[in-house]
Amino acid sequence: MVTPASMSDRDAAREVLFRLTALVANVITYRTRSAIRDVPRALAYSVGQADAWSRDRPRHGGTPLTDQPAATDPAEALPQDVAVYAEQLRGHPCHLGIHSGGIVICDKPVIDVVPVEWATMADRSVLQWDKDDCASAGLVKFDLLGLGMLTALHYVRDFANTHYDTPLDLAQLPADDRDVFRMISDADTIGLFQIESRAQMSLLPRLRPENFYDLVCSVALSTPGSCRAAACIRSCVAATARGPSPTRTSSPNPP
Repeated sequence: MVTPASMSDRDAAREVLFRLTALVANVITYRTRSAIRDVPRALAYSVGQADAWSRDRPRHGGTPLTDQPAATDPAEALPQDVAVYAEQLRGHPCHLGIHSGGIVICDKPVIDVVPVEWATMADRSVLQWDKDDCASAGLVKFDLLGLGMLTALHYVRDFANTHYDTPLDLAQLPADDRDVFRMISDADTIGLFQIESRAQMSLLPRLRPENFYDLVCSVALSTPGSCRAAACIRSCVAATARGPSPTRTSSPNPP
């Protein structure tokens, strides 16, 4: 495929994939504030009044809107009809967004498998299902991650090979460069895919990774899930500080 000179490798990869796939939807649901903003408009209240009612409300959770305590200022009290319908809307779909990087690939046109609609961006199609729906239906979903960093590496390689006599081959770079891991252990990781988040920059100086496997463990500890518990992270950091433990094996023929 011929791509414009201004198109990055990331965009080129997406262009190829988007011709054969569809993006996964992100279903945006009504929360307290958005429900209170939309319901009054449908009931012919003014936009300014709707914004005023929603301004001081919590974004998530809270007590049911129909059980709110009486307001000290009657002008700020939420009308009963607004409270009833807004409470019914909370948690229900508001509109469809696009899952960042998530795509579904099928062995046939996606439209023959799942409902698809055109996205706001030209030549982009999006499923009417979110990632959980896709998983329940057994669809194959891929996340296009790290394409920006791969493009940056491509530019660096081309720049180095243009301006320096020694050719740069990314495949030949050592995987155990001490200086690189020293920078990582100092949390000097801005722009490095997977280890540039605040959580990683806080964890890396404590774990002090020395090889790729250590980085895998660090990323796993910061991934949402059961390993994210503070106690789990503390025990891993403590084990790292102690060093490797002696291997214990049980004898096949105990005395």
